[in-house]
Amino acid sequence: ADWKGVFFQYKQELLQLRRRLWSSIKMEDFEEASLLQETLNAGGTFPQECTLEQQARLAAGRRLVPGVCFVHRRYKYRGVILACEPWCTATAAWRKQMGVT
Repeated sequence: ADWKGVFFQYKQELLQLRRRLWSSIKMEDFEEASLLQETLNAGGTFPQECTLEQQARLAAGRRLVPGVCFVHRRYKYRGVILACEPWCTATAAWRKQMGVT
């Protein structure tokens, strides 16, 4: 299956789950919020055409969706994810310097 398509489909589903979670909290529907939180923690569902390798890659980044706040593991700065891409678009020199494969 096409990685780019699978990636964006999966990330879109996770983003929709997050939106539904926040909406249910706002509406004080905590039973629905609990179910949505469990689904998010489990990583949602993978697109049907996903290979096992793609599922593993998606599962590794399941928490990385727009709106998520984080602290960088190596450099300890704080940030917010604005967008997701299916592959690193930085230059080869930057990837080598930073140890990104």
